[in-house]
Amino acid sequence: MPGWRVAADDELVRLGVTLLALARTSARTATYKPATLLALVDVLAARVDPRGSAPDVVPLVDLAERVIALYWPQVREYDGLDRRDQVLRQISDRNKVSVIVRSVREYYVEAVRQGARSPGRAAVVLPGLHASTVDAVARNLRRYPLERLQRPGGWRQGQDYERPLYDDRHFGAGSREVELRLHPGAGERLVALSGLLVPVLQAEWTQQVASLNELPSEDLRRHLFGEQRADLGPVRDVLRQLQDGRCLYCGRTLSSGGQVDHVVPWSLHPQDAIENLALAHDACNGAKGAHLLDLAPLRAWASRDLDELALAAGAVPWRSDPTTVFGLARSAYAHSGAAQLWRPGRTRPMQPDDQRSALELLSRA
Repeated sequence: MPGWRVAADDELVRLGVTLLALARTSARTATYKPATLLALVDVLAARVDPRGSAPDVVPLVDLAERVIALYWPQVREYDGLDRRDQVLRQISDRNKVSVIVRSVREYYVEAVRQGARSPGRAAVVLPGLHASTVDAVARNLRRYPLERLQRPGGWRQGQDYERPLYDDRHFGAGSREVELRLHPGAGERLVALSGLLVPVLQAEWTQQVASLNELPSEDLRRHLFGEQRADLGPVRDVLRQLQDGRCLYCGRTLSSGGQVDHVVPWSLHPQDAIENLALAHDACNGAKGAHLLDLAPLRAWASRDLDELALAAGAVPWRSDPTTVFGLARSAYAHSGAAQLWRPGRTRPMQPDDQRSALELLSRA
């Protein structure tokens, strides 16, 4: 299984060293490099196959959607220090505005005006604006970030350089590419490296924004990466009905209240689609925390009727996306060899057999 073999993969180590060097030495004129690479890791994790292996082909619209979600909290007004009500700059040239940041900011403002504060909720409330923003971001990714992502700092025209992820000569002005084709195995290695790459890339991004706006980085990280959670109240009654008034985890009757839980932990993959939500007792939700589910509660979750969930989402309305949710779940189990599994009353380390069993349970979507 992927999560148990990567320690012996020399190519994995080599790629990790190369990407970390790129993150630390690339030119700091804009934040699109860490944004694009973080988005790529997230999309790959959401698109793993039934065995938990990541793909090597990524549609640009999927990459654009994740870039939008990453910039979403960053286009809020920044209230730190003396910069109240200011949107932070993400590009060094004071005479230019990042196309991606401008597009996401316009989308964000209209979404908030309509009462939608999370990107998932905004996509439901404003489908037309969502589609046009995705298109604008995808076109910009094709023209600039994907052509330049792998170039090292100090690069000069005509110099050759290593391309560890994909052939970037397919991108640039005039490109009509609709997907990103990675080198064989690069997608799997990127997801396997995510635990190392994500915090480093977030730190580099934070340092860039701090430098561009002349602010201390310690005041910025939560603002930049504190993804906004949607109000889950609208789906509480729907989940209660679908679960016959019982806690999904322990099976006991929910006499009243109950909490809506993110089954694939929010701290691991922020995802509000209805397939990732379950109603649980307060105690069960608190005890589960950021753990992955043990096999018994995982089976209960994975066996729910996806058609019923989609119909319920349409009635709220709420976002339904079983492909992404089950992909993220498979990735979590396939690439988290040291994870702790939780069920009511017990937490234990995940074993290789657990990993195989979990991926079998999650292979349906």
